[in-house]
Amino acid sequence: IDLPRQSSSSASKSLYTTSTQKPQQPNHYHPSMGLSRTNNLPSPGYFSSNHVLVNRERAIAGVPPLQRCIRLDTLARQHAHDMARQLAVHSSVNSIEELQDKLQAARVGENTWRGSSIRTMHQEMMRDGPDQRSPYCRHNLLAPGFTQFGMGTAVGTDGKLYLVQLFAGDSHHDNKQPQEQTRNNSMATTARQTS
Repeated sequence: IDLPRQSSSSASKSLYTTSTQKPQQPNHYHPSMGLSRTNNLPSPGYFSSNHVLVNRERAIAGVPPLQRCIRLDTLARQHAHDMARQLAVHSSVNSIEELQDKLQAARVGENTWRGSSIRTMHQEMMRDGPDQRSPYCRHNLLAPGFTQFGMGTAVGTDGKLYLVQLFAGDSHHDNKQPQEQTRNNSMATTARQTS
């Protein structure tokens, strides 16, 4: 049986819808906004990739980029959901040693933050000088001993975005002594909200 063939251009038109109207950009994205897949999405520039922002800062500082780690992403996402559920910013562990066990790494770091967007929180964490909110956040973002990175976010019922960043590195990738490795591990937790 010979069936008429549909041209590829007409097939693609039936699979995708386009909108001729420019979508309105919301001030803040929240899952309850119910954005439709075809015509009300914010532009790609509206969302920031935390991984890209972090590695851009590291490049400026002359530090090697971090490799994204799925396992760290999963742990960070789980903790971000816990914080959003509790509407509180806190560390996922009680000590550096506990974080080392959790991340299975010799060198570890954790940043937790609450704010309105990834870009705004990143700018707050990178702030230096007298306005610096948490020196450990900036340290973790730029520490040369870290090689892997994971992050997760969740939106709380307060409308705020809860962010967790996890960092890991292997001690034999650098020449620091064990005392320095322990001193350079850090957890940074701040409940400071960004606008």
